[in-house]
Amino acid sequence: SFYLGGATTVFNSLWPVSDEGTLAFMTAFEEALGTGDVGAAWLATRDALRRAGYPPHTYGAFVVGGSLSL
Repeated sequence: SFYLGGATTVFNSLWPVSDEGTLAFMTAFEEALGTGDVGAAWLATRDALRRAGYPPHTYGAFVVGGSLSL
C-alpha cells in the first residue's frame, strides 16, 4: 500500500526494537543519509551499531525496500 500511495522507498523494522536501539539506529541513519544514498546509509548505520556493541537483533531488524536513492 505504501508503493501504491506513491512511496519510492520504504524503511521499516521486521520486529520490535528497544527504544534505545531504535534511537541509536535512527540517529546514525539520519546522519549517514546526507549523501542521499539510502543503501549506503543503511550499511554505514549497521556497521556503526555493530562497532558500538549493539546485538544483531537491534540493527538487523531494520530493512529498506524500493529505491535506494532519494
